[in-house]
Amino acid sequence: VWTYPESPRYPFSNLGPFRGSVATNIKVNKGTWTSGPPAIFVPTTQGRMFALNAKGTPLNSGSPQAGTTAELWQFPLKTKPQLGEIWTTPTYAEFNGTQYLYFGTRINPVDDSNGIFFCLNLTNATPIVPPAVKWFYNGGNLSSSVFPTNPPVFVGTSDFLSSPAVVPQHVVNGAYPSTNGFVY
Repeated sequence: VWTYPESPRYPFSNLGPFRGSVATNIKVNKGTWTSGPPAIFVPTTQGRMFALNAKGTPLNSGSPQAGTTAELWQFPLKTKPQLGEIWTTPTYAEFNGTQYLYFGTRINPVDDSNGIFFCLNLTNATPIVPPAVKWFYNGGNLSSSVFPTNPPVFVGTSDFLSSPAVVPQHVVNGAYPSTNGFVY
């Protein structure tokens, strides 16, 4: 059992209320963690995504950190501007050994910019190095090399409120052939 941020030293948090649920990358095989490090992904209305150590420090550990957990990473970093509020429950997926996290934001009240849907590559994320943005979509463009030529026409967006579903291409390839990896 643990809390985040630490309490009672931090009885209040600036994370804001949670609108979406948390998600995890934990896969258990006969009681062993198989997708390390075990993380819980926490969307915040503060406009940041947090990855917390799912194991935490046990209450009976005798450690000064007993009953708390550590932040594995946050996106974006504290030193960067925050995103719009995150109301979606993030979706974790692993393809060919690479870990990805998908989620969307609401309109950013700071600059009135569209909500953004993100695909983060979690491979090298640390407390000081945020996850890499594989691609994002904000209604007007899709940033990445996904569509290097002839990108499709996109309709503008406002808020992303529903949680994403992720389906590997090979699962739908027979019924819905696709050469770009997207599910339509």
